[in-house]
Amino acid sequence: MGSHYDVDLTQNHMLDTASEYFATKEYGVDYVYLGYYTGGEAAIAQLASDIRTVYPKDAYGTPLDEIPMMQDIHDWQDVDLILSSDTGDAGTYFLRQWQAPHGTRLAEIGIAMLGSSGMPLWLAGNYFGLSVGSRGGAELEKLIGELDEATTSMDSINVSHVLVVLAIILANVGYLATKGKGGR
Repeated sequence: MGSHYDVDLTQNHMLDTASEYFATKEYGVDYVYLGYYTGGEAAIAQLASDIRTVYPKDAYGTPLDEIPMMQDIHDWQDVDLILSSDTGDAGTYFLRQWQAPHGTRLAEIGIAMLGSSGMPLWLAGNYFGLSVGSRGGAELEKLIGELDEATTSMDSINVSHVLVVLAIILANVGYLATKGKGGR
């Protein structure tokens, strides 16, 4: 489920990249896709009190009461943990509406810029896990022993950082060389 317009693209990408894993799973028993929701933080708060008021049906139009996995899931008391994977505020919405009032365990996966706001929450114990940016993805890949896209992207990020350092060194050498010849 998600509050961003590309939630369907994300779902399709996940199913494609993890097709071997999902090939052994049954939809409705092992996993459910609820789809897009509107309402931002208000919807997250409503999910905590009654999931069916936000999602009476899954993304494919099946009523939640007809999905085996969802039959006993109605509100925050039926959810053991939340893994928020987002590029914005959804993690903090779940923090304020689920973790803080109900103690629901919460982990966050996000883009690198979420590190500065997420790290204090992780250190304070609000998140039981935090993974941000390509580095976080590469660390997760290393943990599970499956190096893939995040590790590859870290290689390119590392090379670009080396190039920036080299450019700074060359610029300083050039500056010092012209300074010694009467330059400014």
